[in-house]
Amino acid sequence: MEIMITLQEIQHIARLSKVYLSPEEEAEMAKDLETILSYFQKIKELPTENILPALSPIEICNVVREDIEKASLPLDAIAKNSPSFEEGFFIVPKVLGT
Repeated sequence: MEIMITLQEIQHIARLSKVYLSPEEEAEMAKDLETILSYFQKIKELPTENILPALSPIEICNVVREDIEKASLPLDAIAKNSPSFEEGFFIVPKVLGT
């Protein structure tokens, strides 16, 4: 079954996308969308009854490392990188309720 895209549909999609297409671009876009939709039609024809849905094309597993406690940077080294640092805290300009 061949899928036909009308120029009115292309113009509607262009309007929704806020894209201006010349008449030549509209014709080319219609042809491209018909090709894309024909690929979906081919996929629909495949026998998929015994195939489980996949969440990802590759198997995903979390790679985690053991949580090992170690010393952090000294406060004076951290304070050197901040324009304003007092009693172990970064001082930043107020941004809410101004």
